[in-house]
Amino acid sequence: MKNAKELLELFLNQLEKENRLLIEALAKKEASEELTELLKEKEHTLSQILALEKEDVEPFEELLYRIEEMTQRNKMLANSNIEFINELFESIFEESSTKQYTKEGNIETKRDTILNKKA
Repeated sequence: MKNAKELLELFLNQLEKENRLLIEALAKKEASEELTELLKEKEHTLSQILALEKEDVEPFEELLYRIEEMTQRNKMLANSNIEFINELFESIFEESSTKQYTKEGNIETKRDTILNKKA
């Protein structure tokens, strides 16, 4: 088994790679597949880290902070990807148009999506 510092550095490297893949995943199928494999690797690394004693990881506070920061970044990026995909699907497959006529005969936008917002 690797020591605490090696495991934490490995996990941070995996998070950094995950960040890059999250950016590429919307454009490349290969990135999505690689991301799936990476998540399995991260899970294995994390299980090894969780098996460590608290005293083993305490000296690496800066590394733990960087891991936490990168984890939050990746969560935000993943959520943004999900929102983008949801809005894209809604705009493509929505049963009715995003614009509809009011009783007064005016055109009203039902809701803002990325496709009907002004740039």
